[in-house]
Amino acid sequence: MTSPGQLKTKLIHTGLVFVTVLATLTLLSFIHPKPVLAASIPAWSAPSLVDETIPANATAVSCISNTFCMAVDANGNAISYNGTAWSPYGEIDNMNYFDAIDCTSDSFCVAVDNYGHALIFNGSGWSAPADIDGNITLSSVACDSSTFCVAVDSNGNALTYNGSSWSTPVSIDGTNWFSSVSCSSSTFCGAVDYNGDALTYNGTTWSTPTNIANSIYLNSVSCLSDTFCEAVDYSGYAISYSLVAAILPSSPGGSANSSNNNPIKAPDTGYGIVPTTNPWAMLGIYSLVFGSVLAIAWRLKKV
Repeated sequence: MTSPGQLKTKLIHTGLVFVTVLATLTLLSFIHPKPVLAASIPAWSAPSLVDETIPANATAVSCISNTFCMAVDANGNAISYNGTAWSPYGEIDNMNYFDAIDCTSDSFCVAVDNYGHALIFNGSGWSAPADIDGNITLSSVACDSSTFCVAVDSNGNALTYNGSSWSTPVSIDGTNWFSSVSCSSSTFCGAVDYNGDALTYNGTTWSTPTNIANSIYLNSVSCLSDTFCEAVDYSGYAISYSLVAAILPSSPGGSANSSNNNPIKAPDTGYGIVPTTNPWAMLGIYSLVFGSVLAIAWRLKKV
């Protein structure tokens, strides 16, 4: 026959097991393993001939979805993709060499060539070539929308498009040859040149050139936001533009000063406790704590 003391011990033991199991199951419910997908894995297709001009030399492409891309070549041709097949638009730029193209929708693209021309696609056709840079090579173009684009050239100039016309070329980088420009919005762009210099645009003015690659060619830049760009150079290096954590002295007014007017962000250690108000998570935590207290009390009683 079970004595009252033994019965009490069994009840406590059963309670501990129940609480521990409940806490464990509750916490495990928040662990979600990645599903194993049976779908196809993305892969590159075999090459298919889409530009049949001779000599064929597609030089740039821009896509806004998996159902619209536009490519240009070294012979003044444009070719579009509709998600299934490529279709030639034919010669649109008098056999001139296209250097770059950027599209923001299936009804707006801008292409630039090495003779200072810009052409605009409106969804149904291309405009005639417009001389916007006096026969100077336009090396790159970036558009945020149909009302904002930036083009840069081989002579250190930048031009902006406002939806109806291009500005006159503005010298922002001496006579250095720009290799690439990228815009995350109408108030932020980054541009790099073959001298290792980088510049940023704030919607009104360009910064002074900053040499970030020890005068090594910077081939391309891509900007995701006004606080992040990535540039790559001729020697295989990548250089990031991002927020840098810093402790700054206070100004006389008590606020922090920053030489580049960028907000300062504390470094992320990658560790920490994330507070939660989820009732199931709270139940699991409380059950675990309560079970631990009961276990300690039980052990102390047996000593």
